[in-house]
Amino acid sequence: MHFTRNCLIVFIIVNLIQFGLFISKIGAEEPMLKGTALYQDVAKYAEFAPHMTATTGDVKTSQWIADELKEIGLHVNLQKWQLRQFFIKECRFLMDGQNIEAFPFWYPKPTGTEPIIAPLAVMTKNTKPGELKGHIAFVSSKDAGAAIYYKGVNNWAKQAADAGAVGLVVTVVNLSGQLAAINARSPFHQTPLPLPSVIIAMKDQKVVMSAAKAGRTASLLIDGKDNQAAEAFNIIGTLNRGNKWIVVTTPTSGWFTCAGERGPGVALFLALARWASQSKSRFSYLFMGNSGHELDNIGAHHTLDKYAPPVKDVACWIHLGASIATRAWKRTEKGFKPLPKVNDRLNLVGTEDLMPILNAAFENVPGYKPRSKGRIAGELRHFITAGYRAFGFFGGHAFFHTRHDTPATTGPEFLEPVGGALIKSIQEVEEGQ
Repeated sequence: MHFTRNCLIVFIIVNLIQFGLFISKIGAEEPMLKGTALYQDVAKYAEFAPHMTATTGDVKTSQWIADELKEIGLHVNLQKWQLRQFFIKECRFLMDGQNIEAFPFWYPKPTGTEPIIAPLAVMTKNTKPGELKGHIAFVSSKDAGAAIYYKGVNNWAKQAADAGAVGLVVTVVNLSGQLAAINARSPFHQTPLPLPSVIIAMKDQKVVMSAAKAGRTASLLIDGKDNQAAEAFNIIGTLNRGNKWIVVTTPTSGWFTCAGERGPGVALFLALARWASQSKSRFSYLFMGNSGHELDNIGAHHTLDKYAPPVKDVACWIHLGASIATRAWKRTEKGFKPLPKVNDRLNLVGTEDLMPILNAAFENVPGYKPRSKGRIAGELRHFITAGYRAFGFFGGHAFFHTRHDTPATTGPEFLEPVGGALIKSIQEVEEGQ
């Protein structure tokens, strides 16, 4: 009887310990990882919009993140860096007196206060150079394709300018039909494109294509201030504990409101920092939030070069990139209806040695199937190329890069599972070292 009672006590104690470890591993009792808490930070991030690098909203965002990290006890540095930035006063595309919504490709070549007035001409991959001379070239979404999101407009702009075009208009494909901005690609992230170039929305393509085929006259204007010494900030927060490091990064800038594109990454970044500050981990933690994302990831190079630990000292690098846990939408006659599930354009990519950990941690997280092969987008490719043991997120959604990327593009129920899976991943990485 005494033996049985002792066994029962031991059994209960062991199971309580295991249950406690289970709860600790999934992070379910951590308030900062609750979906509602994460969503509040998404909404807060959105309040600072627009988020273009070196704008007031971008600078305020960096300061807010820095303040949040200081509040939980991290050593924080705001890294100031300079860049060339164009601040738009007006972007206008007129056709037969009709104002078509337009936004510049970066880096803009301004027209000044007086617009370019010239006939339109359709430009395809097979257009003969003489057909564009003295015209505003128009490229359809069919010809530009989805590749423009990761290649930029560089080749189209060069070809149009070489052919004698005086301006360029391109339709950028987007699921919502709204105008979607395109990230700059080197060298035109810090030097103007060879001719004034603007984006129009899918919703306006039909009327512009018709006008271009008819050779009708259009007016194109890009006016603003070209600042050769604009200032932006990266945030660096550290918890110094041991020789091995966990690095967490996220971009903080973007074109417009960016609530779904950037908000979840920023919210999870802050949540992981809060969790790490309370954990008993023997690992050091480095949190870096980088501006300059839409300008060919220019900001990330400043932190990577100056603050990143040596590859041998990093147990894992986690990059919280674009569109994490963003929802799916259904097109209806009355517009887009939000669906109670994540969209199918989400990516989770890591180095091969992390696949067992990621497969286990994200097994029940909707929308994410870890992979180690294929295309890598955003800053993550720089970290993996540099040799770090790393994983991260990227992707798109219906309102990606549009002015309609509001907090409605995600939700607490989508964010919470990702937060729990990240904690599982970190704990497994630490246990394996």
